[in-house]
Amino acid sequence: MPTDYPVYAMAAWGSRHGENVFRWAEADYARAAAALRFAHYTLPHRYPRPHGATGAAVA
Repeated sequence: MPTDYPVYAMAAWGSRHGENVFRWAEADYARAAAALRFAHYTLPHRYPRPHGATGAAVA
């Protein structure tokens, strides 16, 4: 199985269940992995925000 497949599948699972996967912590990924029966997975890489970024949507 490709290394990045589980994290995409877990995010899709969370989205399908109405969760905001962008705010997930390690425990949320562990819960999704258990639900999907993934024995091995890695967490997504979180890129740092650019200096001065507020997280607001860009119009």
